[in-house]
Amino acid sequence: MQALINKLKTFFQRPEKSIQKLAGDSKQQVELAAAVLLLQIAGADGDYDPEETKRIYAVIEKTFALSHPAAEAMLSKADKIRSNREQLDQFFTDINANLNAKEKEFIYMLVWKVVLADKKVDKLEKRFATQVRYRLQLSDEAEARARKRAESEKL
Repeated sequence: MQALINKLKTFFQRPEKSIQKLAGDSKQQVELAAAVLLLQIAGADGDYDPEETKRIYAVIEKTFALSHPAAEAMLSKADKIRSNREQLDQFFTDINANLNAKEKEFIYMLVWKVVLADKKVDKLEKRFATQVRYRLQLSDEAEARARKRAESEKL
């Protein structure tokens, strides 16, 4: 886990990245990257379910040891990025260029934690999760492992 965080920190330290421009230090950039994907998946069905919102906060707060107000500020910044299609496309390109399969699988597992938060998998959420999987260039096996881990691990 720490290796992933360190690699993501290094990845997001490059000044030309749009995420860097919105975030402060490299720790915030890592948090912002996760928050962008989690917001994307939660809003895939056009509705932010209260359980999904709670899960997003729990994932961000626990994974990155943030207070609730800090997580709230991070999610506000993430919402700006996710509304810009160009930034989102570049985000996936950069992830694929700089992270290995295990690291991308971990990110995908976080996505599934949010999808499963309300105990139902909406068609639009499943479709978006599948798109994320393809954009992260993950295998069927990696998808199955990430989803199983999301289903079994508690926050």
